[in-house]
Amino acid sequence: MSRQPIRVLSLFSGIGAFEEAAEHVSRRGKAPIEVVAYAEIDPSAMAIYGYHHPDAVNIGDVRAFARLRSSPFKYDMLVAGFPCQDLSQQGGTSACATSKRATGLKGVRSGLFWDALRILRRDKPRYFLFENVIPKNAEDRETITEELGVEPMEIDAQRFVPQRRKRLFWFNWKMPALPRGAGPRLVDALDARPARSLDHSATAIAYMGRDAGNGRTRWQRGYHGDTAEHVSPTITKGIEKTLPSNVLIDRRFRPPRVRRFSAEEVERLFGFPEGHTEMGLVEDGKGNLVAKPTPFTRRVGLLGNSIVVPVLEHILKGLP
Repeated sequence: MSRQPIRVLSLFSGIGAFEEAAEHVSRRGKAPIEVVAYAEIDPSAMAIYGYHHPDAVNIGDVRAFARLRSSPFKYDMLVAGFPCQDLSQQGGTSACATSKRATGLKGVRSGLFWDALRILRRDKPRYFLFENVIPKNAEDRETITEELGVEPMEIDAQRFVPQRRKRLFWFNWKMPALPRGAGPRLVDALDARPARSLDHSATAIAYMGRDAGNGRTRWQRGYHGDTAEHVSPTITKGIEKTLPSNVLIDRRFRPPRVRRFSAEEVERLFGFPEGHTEMGLVEDGKGNLVAKPTPFTRRVGLLGNSIVVPVLEHILKGLP
């Protein structure tokens, strides 16, 4: 007898990391996981999500949905990787390096946690999964933990992909033991023949060598990747600005090439299939949805905001 599907409401869905992980788990014999609706307001993220899930229902603004007296959807699991910008401070190794001041759960963006919590308490699904960075302020971590009633699991994505990326996950089921030993190598995620158009100019390289504060250059601050290392540094939305975040010393070549990561390489560093962010569904001005290429900077920036797919997949494997 086939098992009943686990119906999911996905908030802050981005480019569909949870959905990708759910498909993998469902194909491997677990109960099917079906997303009944998702919430996203970024146009580029919506376009990519819609390209892969054209029939999906987007509820839009989480705040408006939280104000409803009841949900129009029946679902068994709430997923919420709520915005991290106000929980973290800007820095080369931060998992969410876009805010100069950490205003925490009082911030406009990370404060959306309260709306997700309101939805959770209103609808009372059987399962929930919340995700975010390790907050700069320990009180924010304690508050989230107290409100959700479960201790978070801290997972570094480098156990699954060649990227150093520590995140906190709050969920109410038991997860399998994490894999031991070193994970995949950075060099194995790179293009065999990266395009010459990815190479940085002499001006860009000089910029990396200038003082970035406290007598340290951008090289010394560790913003860049290096094939001499087993993994890449944490990739954030800041990668779409190219410098100093999208810089790789590729020592597979002689002399070493100083270049950008390609979009496909970044996809691999997040566990997405190659080309996942390449196309999006957008309106053509006549009310028709058509597939169009996603600009490079948007592709890598949206990936920098995403969750690592194999980490989610591992967590979902523990569902009863």
